[in-house]
Amino acid sequence: MAKELRLLLGATLLLLLAATAPAAADDVVRILFFTGDVTVKSAGKMSAPKIGQAVGKEDVIILKGNATLQLSVNGKVLKYNKPAQLKIADAIKRAGRGENEAVANSLRTLAAASGAGRENRTSEAGATRATAPVDSSQLMANAKRKGMETVKNEANSEIGKQIGIDDPLGKAAGLMDYLRGDKLIVLEPRSTAISSGQVTFRWLRTPGVTRYSVTVRNYLGDELFKTSISDTQAVWSTPSLQPEAVYTWTLQNEDNPLNRSTSSFFQISAQKDAELHAGEQALLKELGQTEDPATMMMLGALYADVGCYGQAARYFTLSAIQAPEHRKELLGMAREQYLYNIVMPEEDVAIICR
Repeated sequence: MAKELRLLLGATLLLLLAATAPAAADDVVRILFFTGDVTVKSAGKMSAPKIGQAVGKEDVIILKGNATLQLSVNGKVLKYNKPAQLKIADAIKRAGRGENEAVANSLRTLAAASGAGRENRTSEAGATRATAPVDSSQLMANAKRKGMETVKNEANSEIGKQIGIDDPLGKAAGLMDYLRGDKLIVLEPRSTAISSGQVTFRWLRTPGVTRYSVTVRNYLGDELFKTSISDTQAVWSTPSLQPEAVYTWTLQNEDNPLNRSTSSFFQISAQKDAELHAGEQALLKELGQTEDPATMMMLGALYADVGCYGQAARYFTLSAIQAPEHRKELLGMAREQYLYNIVMPEEDVAIICR
């Protein structure tokens, strides 16, 4: 009797423990990348997939012909390249309990930047800027600017009367623009963070410019690096930068000293840089070849998460070149870095991401 009572008490205790134990977290399954004829069947409805889209355990993904699919289950990547009706429940079983936090986090970032209607959406950063309240300092700055414009207009009118030329200041500005030549459009780094290691300077080719010079200076104005090149990219292979210190670099048309553009950059903190490179290694271990457009896309999201927006835009652009099927969407991700995070003029972004 005592033995039976002990067994009963033991069973009751196990039931109580099971009832109070926290439930296991649900598996998070997302579409990482796909090509070709791929369809998602969910609750009896068929729809086209989206990069970063979450799918449920009861859903089915249909691959036809030469279609390919990369699926993330808690960050663990499963690849399919044959015709199939893939049950998500089976994919979860195949993935097991392995996880890859770097992949899961980067894919979650991409999910926010994917889907139909992104053309009508602004990024969180862009929306924040658009809806932020105007404070008193902004009002004062606006008033000061308007005052300066009034003074400038009056001076322009007076000078015009004295020398007999309409809009002399405007004509002088136009002459300076003519002498400077076509605008140099810098891609990276441009008022943004960079990771440790070699520094890549990129810009668009400017009509009529045959050779460029790149000069890097520290906050004291000391020259740290200088090179001359005919290409649209220069690499500083062995920089010695102080994390979080601001540096400037100048891109100049060697044949026209007036035609130049100066930008700033800084290296992220040592801790953030270590986390970035650890995440990059984990991502590459899971995804494989860096030449794969899906890998480049995920690297773009990884770098964007730590504020290295120029590098992120570069990876998104490279992915778009490698994956014409997703070109519009991937260039949209690059555009978002340039427009909202690097804060480039819209006319420059339109040229870059056309």
